[in-house]
Amino acid sequence: SGQPFRGYPVVDAGGRLLGIVTRGELNQWLKADPAGSKRLSDLFDRPPVVAYPRESCRNAAIQAAVEKLDRIPIVDPDTRKLLGMVTRYDLLKPYTHYYHEEKARERIFHGGHH
Repeated sequence: SGQPFRGYPVVDAGGRLLGIVTRGELNQWLKADPAGSKRLSDLFDRPPVVAYPRESCRNAAIQAAVEKLDRIPIVDPDTRKLLGMVTRYDLLKPYTHYYHEEKARERIFHGGHH
């Protein structure tokens, strides 16, 4: 259970995203409602944080970071249907090569001036 904050998407019968639940939240709800009388759909008090397919990776990554999510759901903007989940790492991957290039440049630049 190394990732208590990993979010799991909850969808309705039509595949529309209702919200994201973490394992920690699930455990709390189970303790609070041992009979299991509540439905998951009753427990979401605000619309979920989502990203859209046309949005930039950078935008989605920032949103995930601000909301302290390690994964963010991608939904269809018209139907709200869940298309998939991406991790913050996936979203930042396009930027990691800039970082590595910078590091390499620094090494070359600083290496020859001692």
